[in-house]
This record gives sequence, C-alpha cells and structure tokens, in this order.
Amino acid sequence: MSQQKQKAQENAKIFLNQHNVEKIISEMINSLVHSKDPNPIIFMIKYLSNLTTEQELGEHGISVQGPLPQKVPIVAYP
Repeated sequence: MSQQKQKAQENAKIFLNQHNVEKIISEMINSLVHSKDPNPIIFMIKYLSNLTTEQELGEHGISVQGPLPQKVPIVAYP
C-alpha cells in the first residue's frame, strides 16, 4: 500500500474517532433492529436528527417532523 493511501486511511480513522461516527452508527443500527421499524431509512434519518438541535437542523435546511426514535441499548449496564 502506498504511503499516501495509508495516510489517507489514518486520517479517515482519526476523523471517524473524533466524531464517534462508528459508535453512533452502531447504536443506530441496534435501535433499528430492536424497533423493527417498517421504514428503516426514515427511522435512521429521524434517529440522526435526534442527535442535534432543531436550530442546527434548520441552519442546514433540514426539517424533521413527528416523533423521533429513542436510543435502545442492546445491553443495559447497571
């Protein structure tokens, strides 16, 4: 593997870790599986919109209506 490609992969991993992307996606998928929502794409959009403020969504031209899904952990820790 070229050093340039390796550096790009390292930078991508750092970015994902800084923003907890893998954890968020994993928790979202777990919640989706638990809920068995018949509209998985809509569920995921609403799930992700629940992680930010209405103001932030509005600043980016995003509007989400209706109830938002809650996080559902697969394993509850004491």
